[in-house]
Amino acid sequence: MAIMKRIVLHNDAGTFQIVIPLSGRFECLKKSVWDKLFLT
Repeated sequence: MAIMKRIVLHNDAGTFQIVIPLSGRFECLKKSVWDKLFLT
């Protein structure tokens, strides 16, 4: 997960495409959280 977090910081949009195949469930949860963080 540490690696994914690093990718998110550099490419938030690109990371979702990588997270989806790895774990669809977490993708939805992270998407909502990350959206709020980036939007804020």
